[in-house]
This record gives sequence, C-alpha cells and structure tokens, in this order.
Amino acid sequence: MEHIKDYKLFKESLNTEKLNEAFSSSILRDFASQDGLKSRWRGNLAKDMQKFANLAIDKISDADFTTTTPAAYWKGGDAKDPNKVGFFVDDDPGFIKWAKANKRYLPGDLSLKNISKYGVVLSVVRGGVGMWSGFQMDRGSTYSRHRKGADDRYGVLAKDYETRSLYNGWDGAPAPKVTRKNLIDAATRVYVLDLNSLRDKYDVSGLKSDRANSKMGATALKTAKEIKDENRKRYIAILQDKAAMTDIDKAVKDSIELLNQHISDALKKGEMDQYGNFVIGQDPRGRSIGIKDGANAIRQMLDDYQRYKDYQRQAEETKKERPDSDGGYYGREVKAYAKRITDHAKKVKDKNYAW
Repeated sequence: MEHIKDYKLFKESLNTEKLNEAFSSSILRDFASQDGLKSRWRGNLAKDMQKFANLAIDKISDADFTTTTPAAYWKGGDAKDPNKVGFFVDDDPGFIKWAKANKRYLPGDLSLKNISKYGVVLSVVRGGVGMWSGFQMDRGSTYSRHRKGADDRYGVLAKDYETRSLYNGWDGAPAPKVTRKNLIDAATRVYVLDLNSLRDKYDVSGLKSDRANSKMGATALKTAKEIKDENRKRYIAILQDKAAMTDIDKAVKDSIELLNQHISDALKKGEMDQYGNFVIGQDPRGRSIGIKDGANAIRQMLDDYQRYKDYQRQAEETKKERPDSDGGYYGREVKAYAKRITDHAKKVKDKNYAW
C-alpha cells in the first residue's frame, strides 16, 4: 500500500495542472484564455513554462510583467535573451472598440472579456522567435513527421483564418505572418516576463518535493524502460559533446562534394531502375539509391547546417552577454545539430541514404 501511495504522489508531482489551478495574474489569465488556449495554452503554457523554467506560474503576479513597445523590444536586449518571454499584443483602443461592435468576427476563444483589458495576443516571442507549442523556438526538421505547423504556434498572427476573421473590415489589418517587421507594425505593446528573475521567486522544486513525498519511493517505481531511456539520453549527450568537437564545416563540405560526385557519376553511367530513375547504386541493405535520394540528402544536410550555424551565432551572443553561460538553449541546439550533421556525413560516406 505504501508503494501505491508513493506512486500516486509521484504522478501528482508530474501533474502541472495541479500546480496551475488558478493564475494569480489577471494578465496571464486573459492571455491564457485566448486563441484556443483553453485547449492548447491553458494546459500547455502552464506545463511548458514550468518545465522550461521550473516555475510555479500560478504564483506569477501582474507586477512581474514589464511593458515596452515592439520597436524597443527588438532594439533592446530582450529579443536576444531566450529567458525573456514577450507577449506581443494589439490593445489599440480604437480596434478594441471596433471589435466590440463586430464581435461576430471574433475567432476561436477570443471574447470581449479576454481582449478588452490587455488586448489580443498576436504572438509569444522568446529569443526573438515567435514560439511554437512546447515553448519551442524551432518548428522541427523539414523531414520530421513531428514538424510543427501554424496551428501549433502561439498567437493570432500565426493563423491565416483567425487573423483575417479578427480584422475583417478593419482598416490597416495586419498580414497573417509572424515576422519582426509585422510584429512591430501590428502590435501596440509587449508584456515581458523575465524567467531568470521569476525562477528566484517562484521555483517549483519545493512544491514538487512536497507533492512527491519520497524521492526514494518514486525512484524505486521506475520501470526498466524508464531507466533505459535515461541511460540513452546520457549516451546521446555524450555523442553530441563529441560531435560538437568535430570540424562540422569540413564535414558538410566533404559530404556535399561526395554527393555531387555520386549524382554526376550516376548521370554519366546512365543506369535506370524499373521506374525510369537514374541509379547511384545500392545502400548496405541492398536498397536502390536514386539521384533524387542524393538531392534529398544534400537538401537535408544544408537545412541542418543552416540551423547549426544560426544556433552557433546565437550561442556566441548569449555567451558574450553572460560570460558564465555555455550558450543555454542555443548551445544545446548547436550540439544536437552537430550530432545530426555527423550522422548524415557518415551515411553519405557509407552510401546509406536511400529515402
């Protein structure tokens, strides 16, 4: 029975909804009830913020927000800091008054109640990027089945239908896209939360500890799969650290040259498969490799390399601002993409990239 009690407490410690039964902040409460947020943000924003920042966000108050203009947000340091969360809103009194008179156009869960005081949330930005669900600054790989779409992105501007519906008939309606220029033009105010500051005030580890009751009991309940998953994560972290020390620029250059050579040789050879596709050869498992596979491999390599270089740049900027930092989120992504690229490079070398 004691194990059952520990298990229930352990599960409860992971249930962030219990830590977020009511927002103390009226600002956060209104923002969290917009744009389908009852189903998407209300659970996810609480869970994502707590998971990312280890916060009891139900304790956040209106006084924890600072406000600035969209232009000032981008010119200042907020846009470069992934621990500064900016809620870009349109609270133009003229627009709000117009929206009240045309409430039939309000899409989703927007209502006169949740937009009247603080405005409509256009996007939620961290590190200069309009985030996707999961507090993610990257929507995912082009080829991943988990790649996030517009519906997974916070705020009205990410969704074509909802933007056009909300601003239907309003003079100067913004375009439905999340870009720096569009946010500066469309938003009237930015509400900013400093996660680093909030961690000092509302760290949730104590609450988790109280609810879990016994760390030993929870650990004892780990399954073999959970232990295996944890060991796998450690192993991947080791491989990522090793990959980060590799000459990534050279790996990409050599891989692209080799792929181009594979394609060139296939065209010269002129061999085709039964579907009329030029054949490069066979992979280690005997599958046919076509020149389309080679082209896809080049595109995927360049996509990952572009993200790698961008994260590398942002990690360096973070280190300049915080010398004791390892680059934070961006530093971790540099290692992750270094590992992806070295994996791709090995597949190219082994001719193991059949689609």
